[in-house]
Amino acid sequence: MYGAKWIGNIAGGTAPMAKRFLIKADEVITKGDWLTVDDGTGKVSVVDAATDPLLGMANETVTGNTGGTNKVEVLLAMPGTLFLMDNDNVGETFAQDDVGEWHGITGATGAQQIDTNSDGAAPTSSKCQLICLEYNPQGHSMDSDTSIGLYTPGYTYFSSAYMA
Repeated sequence: MYGAKWIGNIAGGTAPMAKRFLIKADEVITKGDWLTVDDGTGKVSVVDAATDPLLGMANETVTGNTGGTNKVEVLLAMPGTLFLMDNDNVGETFAQDDVGEWHGITGATGAQQIDTNSDGAAPTSSKCQLICLEYNPQGHSMDSDTSIGLYTPGYTYFSSAYMA
């Protein structure tokens, strides 16, 4: 599985908070990609570094046009929202001891995963975007896939928990 899948929120809510945002010119966005705001244009772009604050997850696949007028629906990365994500298992294998740790995102559009080689008990500049809440969560049609984890955003535009 690549990208994120919105599950709900900690309080049991089942309707995501969503908003449409302008897309950076020529930016290719795939449904499930984590998005940030490009500081040069003020428009959304795909997260490409573990230091990017999260705006939310793309809820559709779309490409920005040259004029920068195309929009994408974003499921906002609000505190307590829950997302399933796959782990890349490069350098370290995702396991129960990753629960409670901070992680960064790796990969380009359409291929984002959790960087299992970059995790820690406290946030740093490369381990701050998502917090693992559950290893191999059951009931989401991926029960046998032990590389799947349940995550909540930690470093977002709505709640900046990152303190490097």
